[in-house]
Amino acid sequence: METAYPASVLTDALLEVGKLVKPQPKIKASFTFEKCDVKTQRWMETVEEEVLLNTQKFSSGAFGDAFHATTTRKIQATQWVVKTFNSKAVNTI
Repeated sequence: METAYPASVLTDALLEVGKLVKPQPKIKASFTFEKCDVKTQRWMETVEEEVLLNTQKFSSGAFGDAFHATTTRKIQATQWVVKTFNSKAVNTI
């Protein structure tokens, strides 16, 4: 009988099985969100939200880096992706 692997599992992921996963270091950050009513074309209230932001990026693109974040609200935790411009993009823009 030949060994078969599911098509959805990458070889790199299989090599990582069984390794200890260390928690990501996080920092607290405060964001101000603005709400816009598209029908009236007016800005509504602003909401300030504290999030726990991973200090290590999980992805990078041509102009920026992406970080995972989670709200600190106990009632409803929400996952976010926070994107920042990298130095190359700032110089280009």
